[in-house]
Amino acid sequence: MTVRIAAPARVACGIGAVVVVVTTLVAGGFAVSLFLVGLLAWALAPYAAVWLLPRVTQNAWVQTGAALAVLAGELYVRVELLFFARGSTSSLVLLFSPLYLLVVALPVGAGLGWVIGRGWRRSRPAGRGLIVAAGVACAVLAGIAAARPAWLPYGLGTLVSAKERIGPARVVAGEAVLKKMRLSSRSAWYDVGAFDGTPQETIASIADRDVVLLDPATGAEKGRLAFSPEARRRWNGFSRLVRDGAELVIVQTGGGYSEVEVLEFGGAPRWRFRPDPALPPIALLPRGVDGAGRVAFYAASKDSVYRLDATGGVVWTRTTGGLVNALDVAAAEQGQPALVVAVGTGGRVWTWDADGRAQKQFTLPGDEYRYKLVGWP
Repeated sequence: MTVRIAAPARVACGIGAVVVVVTTLVAGGFAVSLFLVGLLAWALAPYAAVWLLPRVTQNAWVQTGAALAVLAGELYVRVELLFFARGSTSSLVLLFSPLYLLVVALPVGAGLGWVIGRGWRRSRPAGRGLIVAAGVACAVLAGIAAARPAWLPYGLGTLVSAKERIGPARVVAGEAVLKKMRLSSRSAWYDVGAFDGTPQETIASIADRDVVLLDPATGAEKGRLAFSPEARRRWNGFSRLVRDGAELVIVQTGGGYSEVEVLEFGGAPRWRFRPDPALPPIALLPRGVDGAGRVAFYAASKDSVYRLDATGGVVWTRTTGGLVNALDVAAAEQGQPALVVAVGTGGRVWTWDADGRAQKQFTLPGDEYRYKLVGWP
């Protein structure tokens, strides 16, 4: 006799498998590789386990509960990553989520399915209606928790108290000189720089097929640059357009475990910087130009800070004696020299000028991690 999995469980597994395959291919840019195939196989393991449940139990409630629990966990993980990612390393959860679905979601769902099935068989119509209503309420609550957690009672209270503490949205200083202007109605990445060969800055709107250059004063279109499919595939939240002499390049500035590298405008790799074979640097910052009019770069890896030339060659290296958590560089302006600032654990701060000469060292009153240098009168 052939034992088949219950129809609702079969549907849930099918939906989950489609979600896994489609979202994984989209995230991978549809570039099929052995790693991607292995990741897909691992992600589909919980559904394979559900499909084998009829060999253990023929209870349709148990099978359906397990399948729905795995599907719910999968949807939560994928929605969080696609729409509410909290950092550059969030995608690493995909390596561990199948294990969680196998050892937690599947058995918990199977147990709940057994309990609900037992209650269903022993209940009258009114009791069954209560079970259905409770299930729908749980599904709605789970959806709200995933998509809009601030709508939950605790989250809403926290949000309201934070807004009261911060006050109404406002500009604290400089409001009189600000001007609000809608640049475009389409979804795109935006960058600012001297992209059209003149010293004046322009705004670049980077979309699927082209880069539109906009006048920062009026928002009017100044020109277009063809954006190749390879360049679009490689573009991400850490990418920046930079003018290197007479040409534009794409700089992958780094973050999390992403590589730091410089690409041709067409997307072909030009050079990569990775002094530590185990981990990429935390930053690759294009700041200023050298004597030949080529762009200069600054990078940080473990306990070292580097200045690089336009070809990726090391101009100088400075060792801090402590792990560098963040790096920023202020360009030279108004007679002030460029300033390279590295912040490490314990709030330790090291500074150098553009030639690598040590400046002040001090400790911040707290272990600050994220910061930016700004010009201030």
